[in-house]
Amino acid sequence: MFHFSEGLKELKVFVDLAFISAGEGDLDIDKVNCFHAVTSAFAPLIFDLKQDSKFDEVMNKCNLVWKELQNDKNLTNKLHDTNNQLDWFKAVRQSHGSVEVTSLKQAEMIVAQGIYKIGFPKDKTSKTQLVRLFICLFKC
Repeated sequence: MFHFSEGLKELKVFVDLAFISAGEGDLDIDKVNCFHAVTSAFAPLIFDLKQDSKFDEVMNKCNLVWKELQNDKNLTNKLHDTNNQLDWFKAVRQSHGSVEVTSLKQAEMIVAQGIYKIGFPKDKTSKTQLVRLFICLFKC
């Protein structure tokens, strides 16, 4: 379906962009919710297995998925519904350029690690400079 080379991080960014594309449409929001539920439930098999994983590791990941299937009896239906909506998800992926994806990743990094200082400058400035944003990505 899709290749998420950066794993769960990239999947999360895609889900966020899909929610943006869905807007306020209930059907499109349901599509994204189903996709998110399915990919989250199957994530241990999709993202956590390595090519050289041993049998025990594979079984451990399968057990995690089985637990998800027990917790959500509609998961197989959601998987089927998501499969039926692949064209919509492909269109979403194509409609969001790499700049948007990169910007969203950077914003998430800033939110996770940054410090925001929002306030009014002490000196008289123009109306366009009334709010100042200070971002520190490391220990300040």
